[in-house]
Amino acid sequence: MAVIVPTHFSSQKNRPKPQHSCLVVDEQCRIFLPEYASQTEVEMQPLVKVLYLFFLKHPEGVLLYDLYDYRQEFLQIYQQITRMACPKVIAQNVDRLLNRQDNSIHEKFSRIKSTLAARVPGRLLKELHCLGAPWWQKNIAIAPHLVDWKV
Repeated sequence: MAVIVPTHFSSQKNRPKPQHSCLVVDEQCRIFLPEYASQTEVEMQPLVKVLYLFFLKHPEGVLLYDLYDYRQEFLQIYQQITRMACPKVIAQNVDRLLNRQDNSIHEKFSRIKSTLAARVPGRLLKELHCLGAPWWQKNIAIAPHLVDWKV
């Protein structure tokens, strides 16, 4: 028995867009959304990118209250992506980001959302930016297998 495939689904260009986007993090920790940003980098300021990469690495989510416990990991990510040579300045920037009394982290979350909103359809935005109530774990909802780490 022969299987008949409708012609409107037989070619790649006519297939419906996937509901999930693949996100690529290259060797220089640059972020790409190949399906939506035409292989252009999703540019973020260094501390914004540090926060985003951290949450990509923790799909289980992390309480904002507990972020200081991950200070060493934040420092490692920041040192990997920044051009700053002074460890003291790097540490000060990370400490400010993780300071519960400072609004810096919420500003960074807002920048992440606005940067991604400019590049992806609204229906996918909730999968790609950091979600979670302040008293609950924040995470990025994209499935870990859809993140291609080249680092």
